[in-house]
Amino acid sequence: MTITEKTQSDNTPDREATQVLQVKLEALRGMLHAKEEMLRVKNEQLEQAQAREQFYQEELRAVRLLAAPQAETKKVENAVQRRRFLGIF
Repeated sequence: MTITEKTQSDNTPDREATQVLQVKLEALRGMLHAKEEMLRVKNEQLEQAQAREQFYQEELRAVRLLAAPQAETKKVENAVQRRRFLGIF
């Protein structure tokens, strides 16, 4: 066996191993890309949920502000009715 033949036969397993590793690397890159895309979508969903939560919190705050004067008025009306009922007023 010549030196060239020996070198070529020795390189064959290395070449095959390199090809296998390249295929695995490409598969891992594909998986990484899929995970990145999934995280991007989840991040968008989270941002939308946070925006909805903020909107609902602002709506709730507005409703409470509108309801506060009515609640005070109702308390006063109830107090007046109790006094009338008890004959205090």
